[in-house]
Amino acid sequence: METRVAYAAVGVFVITLVATLIGLGLWLGADVETRQYKPYLFITGESASGISPGSVVKYRGVEIGRVSSLRLENAEQVRIGLNIEKGTPVKTDTRASIATQGVTGLAFIELIGGSNEAPDLKPWPGDEPPLIPPAPSLLKRLDVAVSKNLENLDQIAAQVKDLLNDDNRAALSTVTRNLALLTDTLVQERGRVDEIMTNSARLTGAGAVAFEQLPDTLRELDATLREVKSAAANFRETSKVLGETAKTTGKALGEMRSSLEPGMDALLRQLDATAGVVEDLTRKIKRDPSQLLRGPSAALPGPGESGAP
Repeated sequence: METRVAYAAVGVFVITLVATLIGLGLWLGADVETRQYKPYLFITGESASGISPGSVVKYRGVEIGRVSSLRLENAEQVRIGLNIEKGTPVKTDTRASIATQGVTGLAFIELIGGSNEAPDLKPWPGDEPPLIPPAPSLLKRLDVAVSKNLENLDQIAAQVKDLLNDDNRAALSTVTRNLALLTDTLVQERGRVDEIMTNSARLTGAGAVAFEQLPDTLRELDATLREVKSAAANFRETSKVLGETAKTTGKALGEMRSSLEPGMDALLRQLDATAGVVEDLTRKIKRDPSQLLRGPSAALPGPGESGAP
């Protein structure tokens, strides 16, 4: 009897445990969600490969929601519905793109951008949820960059092809030969090159010495300029004094001339008369030198006078 009771208790325990495990599994497996979500739309022109309903939505690396729906908008675009937690700062400058996670390559929707100053994204008129503008994904950016680089490579290849035409190859060969000739000439003239280098070193040394002496030379030049300025100032002062002296001398000479002019005129007249007398006397002595001894002869009487013949 006791053995049957033990078996019954074990059976009840096992059944209860299995039922509990099944209920727990069903509860964990069910998509029971206590958080509240707000619907958004994301329309992209890129491939949505790897995205499906239930895919994760992240904002700055934090999971904030799930993909609710996925369908074609038209031949070039995919319409993706998003359920994002209420309170998530989805702004007018927020952008959405398709990203992949690390090495696993799992695709998810990533929200990027958004500033605190921007207003919240509002729903469209009607019942349409707010539309988050798309941003190019990493794969799209890589594809664009690779395409541009390939175009650049094509252009470079074409330019290189143009550069290596027959004329340019001939010119390049000529330049190469000239360089070889120049190298041979330099080897042959190595002695002269060494001499030139030595002279250059000497010239550089002389230039360094001259540069060291430059401050002294500049000081001497400055002193000389100051002396020249001083001499010029003295010369200007002397010129000024000489000018004033010349003015004074000219004035004195003018006054002297004014005072001497009348006497000089009378003196000149007397000298002129004296010169006439001396000249007359000289003529008489020349005619009769004996007059110096006996004096002048008496004048002959005129007609009618006594003693006249």
